Amino acid sequence: MKRVARKIIVGISLACLGVLGAVGPLNSKSLHPSSIRWTQSAPFPEPTSGYAAGALQHDLVISGGTFWLGTSHHWVKKVFSATTYCFHPSTQRWQKLPDAPAPLGYAASTVVGNTLFVIGGFTGEKVNRKIFALDKK
Repeated sequence: MKRVARKIIVGISLACLGVLGAVGPLNSKSLHPSSIRWTQSAPFPEPTSGYAAGALQHDLVISGGTFWLGTSHHWVKKVFSATTYCFHPSTQRWQKLPDAPAPLGYAASTVVGNTLFVIGGFTGEKVNRKIFALDKK
């Protein structure tokens, strides 16, 4: 394994541990049904699935993904997207961000610091082995 790849994997692993540490231990009180509930938020601007996602400084970032052109039971083409959006929970609004460098569906994703890493995925034509990073300054 290359040295850079090892550093990224170690960074991702440490970030996951950091998230768990920041949240604190899960216990029966924190998961009690009376303390959690579903609410409906502003709809996503485009239909999509198989996207990369992460939270950057209290905002949700969604990048890439797939959707179908056509109508129900008459789908004509599966589209792989590079579109990237940011959701601001405080205002309940979506903001368009710069597109990812390539269309990607089914990529892995994680946040380390203020950076969303999008790892692998499929472009619609070939398997992607690259890692893209979106920084929030």
